[in-house]
Amino acid sequence: MCNTAINTAKKRASTSGMTLAELLVAVSLSMILSAVVITFYLSFARATLVASDYSDFDIETGKLIQNFSRDVREAESITWSNSNSFKLLKKGVNYTYTYDPDSQEVTRQETGSRRVVLASNVSELDFLAYDITGSPIIQGISLTPLNENTKMLQIVGEFSKHTNAGTPTTAKIASARYILRNKDTPTP
Repeated sequence: MCNTAINTAKKRASTSGMTLAELLVAVSLSMILSAVVITFYLSFARATLVASDYSDFDIETGKLIQNFSRDVREAESITWSNSNSFKLLKKGVNYTYTYDPDSQEVTRQETGSRRVVLASNVSELDFLAYDITGSPIIQGISLTPLNENTKMLQIVGEFSKHTNAGTPTTAKIASARYILRNKDTPTP
């Protein structure tokens, strides 16, 4: 009886391990499962980066439009420097808005104060001018008609940010047309 028990124990010990084929199947399945988990994780990380970019764009757009709309509505006059820069006179103080395509920043500077960046990563931006009837004013060589006839302003542009997510994240921006309520303009 003792001999039978030893033989049974030996048989169990020799058959309790995994064969090479079983081991290869187990390793293959674990590698496939690992690949699925890693792919899911990378997709989630990329989506998180993109969502973070959109959140940043939303915050900067809000700051830009809030300052822009307040200053335009309270402005008494406008003086264009070029298509990317103008000054608004409000309660005796000049506020200069500038878009720098090289640094991709929109800035606001109050006379006697430091320049404040309102938005960065702005790949395109246009300050659009309209007359009292709502017709667009084409910016030409002479800025005098533009200074005299501008009664409404609008911002149109695009944010673009390159992150480690691979493709750039972009978002369009467009403000309402804001009326320079305190500015006298010639009637058409």
